[in-house]
Amino acid sequence: MRRFAAILAGGRGEPLWPHSRTCLPKQFLSLWDGPTFLQRTYDRIAGMTDAPEVFVLTAEGTLDLVRAQIPGLDPQRLVGEPLARGTAASAVLAALTAAALAGPEAVVALVPADHAFFGDAGFQDALAAAYATAEREGEVVLIGVPPTRPEPGYGYIRLGADLAPCGAARIASVDGFVEQPPLARAIECLRSGRYLWNTGICACRTDVLLGRLGLHEPGLAQLITGLAGSDPVRADRDELRRLLQPLRAISLDHALLVPVGRAAVVIATLAWDDVGSWDALSRLQPQDEHGNVQHGRAVLSATERTVVYNSASQRLVVTHGVEDLVVVDTPDTTLIAARDLLPGLQAALGAVRASGFQAYLDEAVGLIEPGPQDPATLPAPDQVRTVAKPWGREVWWAHCEAYAAKRLEVRGGQALSLQYHQRKHETLYVLVGRVRLRLGGEERVVGPGHVAVISPGTIHRLEALTDAVIFEVSTPDLDDVVRLEDRYGRAAAPPLLTPR
Repeated sequence: MRRFAAILAGGRGEPLWPHSRTCLPKQFLSLWDGPTFLQRTYDRIAGMTDAPEVFVLTAEGTLDLVRAQIPGLDPQRLVGEPLARGTAASAVLAALTAAALAGPEAVVALVPADHAFFGDAGFQDALAAAYATAEREGEVVLIGVPPTRPEPGYGYIRLGADLAPCGAARIASVDGFVEQPPLARAIECLRSGRYLWNTGICACRTDVLLGRLGLHEPGLAQLITGLAGSDPVRADRDELRRLLQPLRAISLDHALLVPVGRAAVVIATLAWDDVGSWDALSRLQPQDEHGNVQHGRAVLSATERTVVYNSASQRLVVTHGVEDLVVVDTPDTTLIAARDLLPGLQAALGAVRASGFQAYLDEAVGLIEPGPQDPATLPAPDQVRTVAKPWGREVWWAHCEAYAAKRLEVRGGQALSLQYHQRKHETLYVLVGRVRLRLGGEERVVGPGHVAVISPGTIHRLEALTDAVIFEVSTPDLDDVVRLEDRYGRAAAPPLLTPR
């Protein structure tokens, strides 16, 4: 049987905000120097003896990030999801992709892109055992890890009877699941010795996986039927969007494991963390004698059990007389939170959104050193404010009470939103490249030297036909944008005035 590994890289990464943003989520970042979570996951799988064939599933808005971070990935091994509908829908697309490549008996492993494993060998041995067990047993095979602490945020697998081992790996049947238990229940699971943490990795034959996923979720059954016999990589995007639209977002655990119940598990001897909150840094990095963990420029005085993560390279973070906090400082945002309240960070993000600061959730802002850019772009001056965008990046030259000035670097083939502004006036100057510019009801292709003046209420869009650089000078209304259409999934706000 051919073996495949589907890397699930479609998450939003909100638990690691503000380091992680919608346009640059956790899986495409590194918390320290070195490869990103996605790159580490890909390399870990590719380094296996008898390595499986790898493909990646991600949101359509982050396809270019995958291409940039895994440049050797075959384009036919990259699946774009037009709508996020949870890991169960991703599993359907993964199984259909593997089936299109190798038939119903192919075995596919689903591997989250953004987890941390300590020691590649243990991961590789466990995944190899999961493949072999899935081929032998014809069941869904999970990878579980013995818990080392009571963790309410994790899923737990209750062990059943032992099955035949797979080499040196111990295999057991699954007797049940406990999803994100309260602390008291998590303590019971730890003490009993009969539970494993669920790593979220599973392997299964594609025909078995598709058959199980369609049993209890009518929406998933319709998705499977609608895409039967097709390859999601080549599927019509509008049709795929239509099939995904009515689905409720549901995790693989709730769609497959909890209602069906039948599964086997590889009892893996490896250290694993899902890096599901900033508190994980206290487990991933050495602590000082006071239980603190720090990254970047920071001074911790009279501080206990506190995590400080500073990616704002020109600022120093100093704490004094505090305990049990998380402090995350980025060039545009600072988060200060009680460690025990991190599971409720979504409430804080909701407050940010309700206060009109959605841009701080969407955009990855940073201070970067100058370096070689694409041929069509100019080098940025030292230590300027940059904002990563799904279409390229913005380089800010100035922002004051009177105006804002920035350079837009747009990759060829990418486009900004179809949008308008309620108050903002802006002027665009094309410096490099050819762009298709829509202003109101007119559309034309323009090149270097073209100037466009855009008044409030004017619907406009800029699409780069080649790599392009555009200067923008505007009134300082940074958050004044109404997106009507956006290929990266950011169009959500309804019009507040009648656009022209």
